[in-house]
This record gives sequence, structure tokens and C-alpha cells, in this order.
Amino acid sequence: MGIETVRAFLITDIEGSSRLWETSPAEMSESLLLHNAIISEAVASHGGRVFKTAGDSICAAFDCPSDALAAAVEAQSRLESTNWSLPESIRVRMGIHVGVAEERDNDFFGSTINRTARLAGAGHGGQILMSADACDQLNGSANEGVALKDLGQHRLRDLIHPQRICQVVAPDLPSEFPPLRTIDSLPNNLPKQVNAFIGRERELDEVNQLVRRYRLVTILGSGGAGKTRLALEAAAELIERFPDGVWVVDLSTVTDPDQIACAITTELALRQDGGLTLEDSLVRYIGSSTTLLVLDNCEHVIEAAAGLVERLLQSCPNLKVLATSRESLGIVGETAWRIPSLSFPPQQDFKGFALRDLEQFESARLFLDRALITLPGLELSDSMAPAIAQICSRLDGIPLAVELAAVRVRALSVEQIAQRLDDRFHLLTGGSRTALPRQQTLRATIDWSYGLLSEEERLFFRRLSVFLGGWSLEAAEQVASGDGVDEYAVIDLLGNLVDKSLVNVEERGPDGLRYAFTETIREYSRDRLMETDDMASLRRRHMVYYLGLAERGEAHIDGPGQAAWLPKLDHDYKNLRSAIEWALRNDGEASLTLVCLLWRYWMIRGMYHDGRKFTQKALDAVPEAPQWLRAKALNSLALLVQQQGDYRLAQALSEESLAIRTQLGDEQGMTFALASIGANALFVGDLEASQKIHEQTLELSKKSGNAWGMAQSEASLGLISWYRGDYEKAREGFESSLARWSELGDLVNYQYALVGLGLVAWQEGDLEKSISLLRKALKSSRDLGNKMGTAQALNVLGIVLLNAGELEEAETWLIEGLELSEKLDAKWLIGLACGGIGWLKLQQGDAKAARQYVSRSLALRVQVEDRWGALLSLDGLAFMAALSGRPEISVQIFGFTDAGRADMGALRLKTDVRNYDEIYASIRSALGDGEFDRLYAEGGKMTMDQAVKLANEGW
Repeated sequence: MGIETVRAFLITDIEGSSRLWETSPAEMSESLLLHNAIISEAVASHGGRVFKTAGDSICAAFDCPSDALAAAVEAQSRLESTNWSLPESIRVRMGIHVGVAEERDNDFFGSTINRTARLAGAGHGGQILMSADACDQLNGSANEGVALKDLGQHRLRDLIHPQRICQVVAPDLPSEFPPLRTIDSLPNNLPKQVNAFIGRERELDEVNQLVRRYRLVTILGSGGAGKTRLALEAAAELIERFPDGVWVVDLSTVTDPDQIACAITTELALRQDGGLTLEDSLVRYIGSSTTLLVLDNCEHVIEAAAGLVERLLQSCPNLKVLATSRESLGIVGETAWRIPSLSFPPQQDFKGFALRDLEQFESARLFLDRALITLPGLELSDSMAPAIAQICSRLDGIPLAVELAAVRVRALSVEQIAQRLDDRFHLLTGGSRTALPRQQTLRATIDWSYGLLSEEERLFFRRLSVFLGGWSLEAAEQVASGDGVDEYAVIDLLGNLVDKSLVNVEERGPDGLRYAFTETIREYSRDRLMETDDMASLRRRHMVYYLGLAERGEAHIDGPGQAAWLPKLDHDYKNLRSAIEWALRNDGEASLTLVCLLWRYWMIRGMYHDGRKFTQKALDAVPEAPQWLRAKALNSLALLVQQQGDYRLAQALSEESLAIRTQLGDEQGMTFALASIGANALFVGDLEASQKIHEQTLELSKKSGNAWGMAQSEASLGLISWYRGDYEKAREGFESSLARWSELGDLVNYQYALVGLGLVAWQEGDLEKSISLLRKALKSSRDLGNKMGTAQALNVLGIVLLNAGELEEAETWLIEGLELSEKLDAKWLIGLACGGIGWLKLQQGDAKAARQYVSRSLALRVQVEDRWGALLSLDGLAFMAALSGRPEISVQIFGFTDAGRADMGALRLKTDVRNYDEIYASIRSALGDGEFDRLYAEGGKMTMDQAVKLANEGW
């Protein structure tokens, strides 16, 4: 984000540089270096800074316009007196303007820079031009002998109302020049604009480049996308290249295709030659002239426009055409360029947005500009920013929609405008009375496009509104065909809607190209669908299709197809959610089937909230569901809530699932439910119970040949052995599970096994190997988009690096791990991250922050009944108490944690033993053997609540 600042700007440009490069490239290269040095030295000598060079143009910033003027005069004097090694002297035109610009990354951006460049471009070689704003700020501070010559009002290429321009007159510099190269000095009918052109710098440059290169360029886009304004701005920028004229012809009012030639001749003030048709007269008139014809709004007369343009281009060798349309002309030689929306804030929670956060988005700048024009007394504040961001985001950055929304500030607050966007077609009315009717409301603009569709296209267009977040060709064929739309015609119909700018082609997904509506077009399409009786049947077809997609996904998501299928489900997640929501209201059993198919996807992507919400709703919706299906849903819900630290609920759900599956004799389902119960026991620190259960699931999996179940049991047994300090056995379990998951192609669980091996290597003292394994696990998780795995690897890697003394890198990973864990609401991982950061802060000498982090980790671990983790956090607070001179507190907490680990059958981490032996010795020395033993024994008898209270409040 840049900083807005008021500066004076000087921009220079070599006149006729293209000709010099073509005729004398070697000499021009040498001369350009000298030219750059002369201007840069003059800028520096007057306190300025060159912030950009582009080709032969130099841009410089100054604190005040008098410095910019002095630098320009000095540079021109030196350039005039230089002997150039060229057939002709280098002649430089210069422009000086003052205003607000955004400073970012040592560069400046904004309309002030654009205006300065256009001011320079209006001049001639050797001439210095100043804007009225810059002149007014001189206050008589120009150098002696330097005068300003008022050249009057001129319209620059930005099409805004005319501006006063002055020429700098200085000794030894030329003072007589041809008329300025402004719009009014060249033949054209470019309309004057009443408001500023916001953003679009990149798009304007692209269109200009295309027109320079090709003879027919068509700007494509939906209604209200800003095609006309961009074409007019481009034509103004290019006007010098067309000395015989730039002529704009608005075809929106042409109702008879045969009248296109008449509309063009009217704008050219051309009379029909006797005996010739209008087209023949046009051809004769334009002839070999260098002319740009801007044909605006071609879509409703597309065939006739295409035929006339084709003839004109064939007959008039120096003619170029810039057209705007909602679909391409479709003739040989056409270059079609689709206009994007203005940049807008991505969909997110905009809470905390400030006005400065909006500056980077063109749509937000447009809204603010038009709102202030509508209501000049509008007081802007940061509190408005979230609503403005929401408005621009939900309106997809469509210029017309944003402008219509801005007009509403006359009667509504920006928050009220944002709240009413669900009914945008009633809200966004009241455009300019002088605009065409189809440009006065948002609905009318889209009505125009809809009216140009065939009946089959309209039917297909309406049906596509059933999709959310885009769709594939296959989805459109399966869901939107039938009853008037042939499945084999879908590909052509989809192409037609793309060509007519109603459907966007998005990035290539796993199944090929994807298609989408903007939110505004989808809302319109949905309204049209609601006018028919097709909604219910269409929603069912949509649900059935995505249930099938989820079924295929479940079959691949734990195997070799994992890397391919996760992105497929990502692309269609909004559709999958929509299918679940519809099924919850209309087909409960289908909703339960869907959530059972998606639980694993939710787990991998860390979407615990969605998974928990939809699974619980589906269970509630179908209390009499088939028992096998209910059991699967219960187990899925158990695993989801387990990740959020709700272990008691997870236990109850798993036990209910196990009971049903036992009654059904479903051995594989029983194994799955038992594994969930075993994992729950491990989370709460009941190592003995967890071990027995996982040994049982391992035998059941071996009996049934369930390789995935075997790998899961081996990994769990490996972790139990790690807790108990049996690192050799832990390594065996992790290595065996790693091999199985590798063979199965399950990259998610493969990563978890890598973390397990990293933990083993850490405790065995091989930090280099541990860090290498954990980095590999982190990369694997990131590549796959496994958020839970990423958070786990980040936190563990940070802790191991902390033990290795790499504090800076450890802090980077731990902070990122905490942030991701918080987003996932994975309380056990938040506790792990906070504990690690607490130890980090202690080593950095920040005892207060250390205690705060470790206390937070303790609170979370106690909340979710993570017994082993709570003991670890209590150890940390006991350690800090000892360092703070409270050995009597420390020894009691250590008595409690040692007793707790003994009860669990776990050992203190091997890497911690030395530190704790030393702290125990210092405490014993401070208290004496008798007091140490007494307090230690008392601590061993405390409850968890008593230990937590002592750790938090006792010192």
C-alpha cells in the first residue's frame, strides 16, 4: 500500500525517437545515454529524484514546481547546446504538473502522473509546458529571465474539460512552436467527458498497443463493463497517429442494420456522392487517409457491422477500426480483446478495512470519486471502508454497477447500500437521464443482452444460474441439458454465451476449462429462472450430479488420485455446499450421503466448521436413516469434532457408531469406529487404552486386508511409543506406516508419518535429520493444500529449530503455525504453537511474553482435555517460576507433572531431561532436601485444577 503525497512532477520525452532509432540505431543508443545523463544531472542539481525511465521518457519528482521548472530549463539549455552524433539534434518535450500521487516502491502512480505525461505529449521538441496548477504555485519564484506564456485553454487526451496551459519562455531557448498537439487541434469528434477516467492504466496500454499493431480491434465485454469509455480514452491517446481524423460512431441507436453506413457518414459530415451508394461514398471518402474509426455498440447489428467493416478495411489501406461489442465481429483479421472488471477486493471478511486499504482497488476509487461528485459534502471515514469494499466486491468491479451504487449515497449510507445488494436490480437504478434507457439501470443493461439471445440460448442461460462458483463443461451437459436443450448442443451454446460476454471463461481446472457468471449476471439469470417452473427439477439434477462427483472423489481421495481430486473438489466446493443445502430441505437421505462422502475432504482442507455443521444438520434431518449410513455419519462427525478438541463429544459419537456397526456385523466399519475411539484416548492422554484399541484395530485390519487401516494403526502405535520414550519402537511404527501410505498413494497421511519420524529423530538427538524430515513434510503439505498437516509441520519444525538454537527461523515458522492453527480453530495445535512460542520468548529474554504464551497453551490444553500437552505447559510454567525465584511453586508443579506422566505411562521428552535435571538441582539446593521432598510429594497429590491455579496465580 502506497502513501499519498503532493509533489511537482517533470516528465520528458524525445520527439521523433522512433525515426531516429530506425535510421541511426547505434548513434541513437549512444545519444540516449548522454540525454539521460543531462536530464538526470539537472534533476539532481535542483533537489529532484528520477523515479522512472521508460524508453526515452524520464519521470522526476520535486518538492515544489519552482525546482521542477529550474531543472527543466537547465536540461533544455544543455540539450540545445549539445552536439549530437545524429543526422538531426535530439529534441525533447517536457511537461510539469503538480498534484497528489501515490508513492509506492520508489515509484509514483495516479492521475497526476498521467496528466503530466499527457501535458508533455501535447508539446513539441524543445518546448516546456506547465499546467495551470503548477503555474499558480510558483508565486513569482521562477528564475530570473524565465517567463510564462499563456497558451489558453486546451483539452488534453484524458477527455476532461479544457485546462489552461502555459509555455515556459527562457533565454537561449526556442520560443516559437507550432500549435499544441491537443485533441482540439486535430480532426475528431471525441466527446468531452464530465468525470475522471479511473484506473485501467494497464488495459489502456494494451488496447493502444493492439491498435498500433492491428487494423481491427474489438473490445469485448458485458453491459456496463466500461468498453465505451476505454475505447474513447484509447482513441484520444492514439489521436496523433491518425492525422486525418478519429471518428466515433455510436451504433446503439441504430435499429435498422442497413443504416450503419448512414450513421458513419453522418459523423463524418459526408454527403452521398451522386450515383454511389452510401458504402461506396464512404470508401471513396476515406480512401487512403490515415483514419481511426471507433464503432461503439455493435452487438445488435453485428452481421451488418461485420460486413461493412470488412469492406472498408479491404478498400481503405490506412484505415483502422476500434470496435466495442458484447460479441466479436467474427471476420478475418479481427483481434478480439476482452475487457476485465475493475480490480476489486477479493471476497472475504472486510472487518478492519480502512480507506487506505481501498486505494489499490480501481472499483473502490471509482465509487469514492462518483460518490463525492454525487454528494460533495460526504465525509469519508475508515468506518465506511468495509461497506465500500463489500459493495465493490459483490458488484464484481463492474463500472456501471459501481457508479449506480455510488449515486445512492444521496439517500442511503454506504452500509445501507451494501445491505441492499441482494436486491441489486431494484437498488441500482437512477442513472443519468441523458444516458440511453438501457444504461440507466443495471437490469436494463442486462436485459439488452438477454434480448439478443435465441430462445434456446435464453433457456440454457437461465439454467446455468443453478451453479455457484463456476462449472465445467461436463456439469453443464449433465445439469442444464434436456427439455429443450440438446446435450450435444451445450458446447456450442456455452461458446455462444462466452462470445456474447454473458459467461466468463475462468482458469483451466482439473477437468479442462471452467466457466462462471459474475455475481450480478448470475443474480439476473436466477431471477429469470424463478419466472419459470424449472427450478425444482433443475436443483435436483444439480444435486444428483454433485453427489456423483462426491462419490468419485471419495473413491480417490485417499489414494493415488488424491493430488488430482482435491483440486477438483476445491473448484466445485460451492456447488457441493449448495447441493447439501438443497438436499437438507428436500432429500434428507441424500444430504446424509453427501456429508459422508465429503468428511475426508473437510478433514484435509481443515474445513472443520463446515463439516461439523452440515453433518450434524444431516443427522438431525434424517433420524430414521439407514443404520449403516447413520453409523458412517456419526463416525465422520466424531473425527471432525475431535480436530476441534471436543473429545467428549467425539467419544460419544464414536461409541454410538461402533454400537451400530457391531450390531450390523460391519467389521471394517467397526475398525474405523475403534480407531476413532483409540485416537480420542491418545488425545486425552490415556496411552494404555489407546494402545490396546490400536493393537485391536491393527489385527482387524490385517484380517480383512485393509492396508489403510493397518497404516493408521501402526502410526498411532508409533506415536504412543514416542510418548513412552521407546523411540526405536516408535520409528518402526512410523516407518511401516510410511511405506504403506506411500504404496497406497495417500500423500496426506504420508506427510503425518514424516512428522512422526522427525519427532523420533529429534528425541534421538539427530537434529539435522529431524529438520530435513520436517521440511519435507511441510513442503508436501503445502503442495497438497493440506492445511492441518501444514499447521502441524510448521509448529513441530519451529520447536525443533528452537532446540537447535535457530531462534529466528523458529520464530518465523511458529508464528505462521499459530496463525494457521487459529484459522483452523484446531485448539490442540494452537496450544502446541503457543507453548513453542513461549519457550522462544523465554530464550529471547522476554519472560512476561513467555509466561503469557505458555499460560494460553495451558488453558487451551486443559479446555480440550489434552492431558499430555497440559503437563508440558505446566512444566514450562514451573521452569519459569524457578527462574523467577519461586522454587516452592516450581517444585509442587513438577511433583504434579511427574506424577501425571507416571500415571499415563509416559516419559519426559529426552531432549528436556538435562534442562530439568539442572533446574531440579537448583531448586533442591535452594529449598534443602527435606522441603524439596515435602513440597514435591504435595504436588503429586494435587488435582489438575489445583495445579493450574497454582501455576497461574501462585507467583
